[in-house]
Amino acid sequence: MLARFFSISHAQLSSRVWSLSKNPLSRFRIRVTPTKPTRTKFSTSSFFRIAEVAAPKAQQRYPECLCIYKAGDLRSGWVAFWKATAIFEFGCVFFFLSPQFYKAEEWEPREWVRNVYGVGITIIAALPMISLSYLTAPFVKRVNLHLPNAWARTNRRTLAAFSSSLPPTTRLEFVTLRTFPFERTSTVQLSHLRALPSQWGRFANIRLLKPWERPAREVEMKRLWTRFVEAAREPRWKFYVKEGKAYTIMSGVPGVWEDVAKQVKRQTEEEDAKKEMKTVVKMVGSRNGVALGKGREKEKEKERERKVTELAGKKMKRQTTRRG
Repeated sequence: MLARFFSISHAQLSSRVWSLSKNPLSRFRIRVTPTKPTRTKFSTSSFFRIAEVAAPKAQQRYPECLCIYKAGDLRSGWVAFWKATAIFEFGCVFFFLSPQFYKAEEWEPREWVRNVYGVGITIIAALPMISLSYLTAPFVKRVNLHLPNAWARTNRRTLAAFSSSLPPTTRLEFVTLRTFPFERTSTVQLSHLRALPSQWGRFANIRLLKPWERPAREVEMKRLWTRFVEAAREPRWKFYVKEGKAYTIMSGVPGVWEDVAKQVKRQTEEEDAKKEMKTVVKMVGSRNGVALGKGREKEKEKERERKVTELAGKKMKRQTTRRG
């Protein structure tokens, strides 16, 4: 700033030094140094503008949608391969083998028998596809965590602090596989997840609350055609997340999914405790009701006996008065 005032005062006092000189190189020039906001906002070069836009993002280490669990490409590819194989087998039987049974008049002249054979073979061919679609529906390929807070995306320490105390409104994305092995993303809320105990024949370990199980303020009224569209999208109500550090290490942020699993387990335990408390209150209330009912019956019997004794005493008094 002092250099600018010096150059302006020098130009006003002796303007001939720089304006009347024949040699252009010897003329005195005022040095102009634009400020940083001026360079970034009004510069004709795109370099300063790109640097200004990228500067705040360079401080954020993690993206807003962070992957916290990854099942692995080998495991996901294996599941997708068998699902595609079952679909291919059903398509071959449906388009090639079943029509051959229906057209084989020389082999079976009765048409209804040929129809039964064709339909039966088609149903048998569909069983592997249906069973694989049902059993592998909870399989989770990837879990993403939404980080709306920019502070949590700065470094590993802030991310661990955020994951240790997750708010109930935190959003999670469970990436599963459809009937045909394409990815299907289910966006859920952390407060709607519950843990499932291990059980024979059950492949899921996390379930999503149905709309009628959620609080009334969170239930959205949907039209009939909207429900049909959601059913066609293959909604997921159960998920299977493999336990182990190897699957969280592949995501690059080990320990975050463990914090999410602890929160889900804590929510499940609190809900189970509330249910047990309600059942205990009902049982105690029913017992108290029975005891109150028995006490009221005894009181009624005593009142009846008292009335009978009063009537008997009145009759005795009347008889004595008459005799006297």
